[in-house]
Amino acid sequence: MCAQVAHSLDGMVGVRDSKALPAAPILEFTCEEWAAFLARVRNPAS
Repeated sequence: MCAQVAHSLDGMVGVRDSKALPAAPILEFTCEEWAAFLARVRNPAS
């Protein structure tokens, strides 16, 4: 999997698998959800 991440005009963050284009589903997260995900990835012990 190779992830594409993009910020939309409405403040959401979209993520999809670029190897599954053009039919790859887009997962949408709020900025707060995305920040929490990144924090956990960067520091899994917290």
